[in-house]
Parts: sequence; C-alpha cells; structure tokens
Amino acid sequence: MAHGFIARIGHWCFRHRWGVLGLWLAAVVLGVVAAGPVFDALAANNTPKTMESFRGRTCWPRSRRRATP
Repeated sequence: MAHGFIARIGHWCFRHRWGVLGLWLAAVVLGVVAAGPVFDALAANNTPKTMESFRGRTCWPRSRRRATP
C-alpha cells in the first residue's frame, strides 16, 4: 500500500465515501445558489449593469476611446 500524502487522502475519502459525496453535493448546490445572483446582475448582452467602469465607458466620448485590436 502506498504511504504518500495523496494515498492517505484517497484512503480517507474511500473510507468516508458517503460523507465525501455529501460534501461534493453541498458544494454543487451552494455553487448553483451563488451563481443565481451573478447571472441576475448581468444585462441581456452579458455585460454588467452597474459597474462604475461600465458607466464611465458609456459616458466617455467615443473619440477619446482607444481602438481595441
């Protein structure tokens, strides 16, 4: 049997597989719940609605903007 750090982690995960599965499921659920407000904060064209830099860009004259490659 291997005696390295990763082997110990693998052995622990195998012995506690239901708890590990529960932690992974909880992490996925939390990620989905946290993603909701992020996507709600985007406009229809996937740009931020309320960032200061976005508002500054909309009010800055077009002639002053650098051309993007």
